[in-house]
Amino acid sequence: QDAQVVKQFDDGGIYEGSFVDGLQDGVGTYTLPNGYVYTGEWERGEIKGQGEARFPNGSVYVGTFAKGKPEGQGRITYADGSTYEGTWVDGRRTGAGTASYADGSIY
Repeated sequence: QDAQVVKQFDDGGIYEGSFVDGLQDGVGTYTLPNGYVYTGEWERGEIKGQGEARFPNGSVYVGTFAKGKPEGQGRITYADGSTYEGTWVDGRRTGAGTASYADGSIY
């Protein structure tokens, strides 16, 4: 059964979105007390698919996720305005990508 719900977890996290068979599934937002916010796709209780993560340090990642981490193509904008766009594996930048820094330099 698909339902739109708000659920608070033991870690203080709050999920707002769709649940299927008791698990986050579809589109939802997960907010942690430390300021982390993820909005995007979920599959069977796991952050997976397209989404946006806002980190407590001011960085924002937009792209694809798997197992709750950036995976595939994505772009992160750091608090200082610098960016990296490219391929991610297990939450880490890998392979070819483009880094643009706040001073205007591009690598």
